Amino acid sequence: VNRVSPAGRLFGNCLSQHFFNVSVTLVHAEFNGVILGDSSKTDVLPDGTANYNFTTSFECSPDGPNSLDDIVQKPVLLTVIEVLQRDQKQKEKTVPLGQAVVDLLPLLQGQCSFKVSAPLYAVPTSPLESLHPEAKGGLEVTVCTKEPLLSAAQLSNGNLLSVTLEAAYSLPEAFAATGPLQNYMACLQVPAAGEKEFSLLFKNGILKDFGEAKECYERTINFVEDAADMHFVYLRLGSIYLEEKEYGRAKQTYLLACKNSASCLTWLGVGIACYRLEEMVEAEDALSEANALSNTNAEVWGYLALICLQGGRQLEAEQCYKYTVKVCVSALLWGRQGRQHVGCR
Repeated sequence: VNRVSPAGRLFGNCLSQHFFNVSVTLVHAEFNGVILGDSSKTDVLPDGTANYNFTTSFECSPDGPNSLDDIVQKPVLLTVIEVLQRDQKQKEKTVPLGQAVVDLLPLLQGQCSFKVSAPLYAVPTSPLESLHPEAKGGLEVTVCTKEPLLSAAQLSNGNLLSVTLEAAYSLPEAFAATGPLQNYMACLQVPAAGEKEFSLLFKNGILKDFGEAKECYERTINFVEDAADMHFVYLRLGSIYLEEKEYGRAKQTYLLACKNSASCLTWLGVGIACYRLEEMVEAEDALSEANALSNTNAEVWGYLALICLQGGRQLEAEQCYKYTVKVCVSALLWGRQGRQHVGCR
């Protein structure tokens, strides 16, 4: 049995400038559906911060109720609550302002202690909803255990599969962004050797239109300093620019991705944007770079065939087209063989 202790304090932009009556707050902590406790009521300082000095803990053991699987799959949920001051005759009222989540996965990667700055997100009906995303602050949290949750032998011999589903493309028309707000669930079937396939469920997906997603990605690029975390943001923002026919912006975004972490997809994005801008020489150079990184992408061969046709290079266009068909057929056959293998297991 080991004990996990999350503790933290609030930090962020000046909350007192955004909420006329926010003066006292507290933090409510939960894990695995169980309430861990509430911090003491704390005054919000003039600079918008509040030092809670709040510590709580829960037990973790193989037999439960909080197992290693729970540590992997479930975060600590922290809710910042405003305490409304009333006179002595009235009952004290509280209003949730925002929530933050703390992922405990580092505890299963050999760490006994780590510190995170968890962003604070608005809850429904919260005054935070009307604020700009970067003005919502966050929680500074330290998580620690007295002993490692896994031994050195368990770490070296164990396998940990981490899957993140961040966005979905080519959604059915029935998934309309207008009308009543709906939550969506995605399911991923994971094959396991010698066992029946198990399912990973991603719950509470919210459909957003391109405009809202584009604004979020643009703000992320403006505020995130670590380029190592930006590769997929560049890819997604570039794809939105292409979808909305903003080819100049798409080109610049994909070039930033190439500069930070070049891949077949980043150079393909540059190539498509240049092709749409009728910059054929640059488009061919970019697609050649993409091909050098991976020559099994049918879309790269397809655009190369189009460029060759535009330049009157009929023989080269035919060769690129043949490679396009060859790559598509190979992928189809591989997919069928994979399904047959799964079915026979």
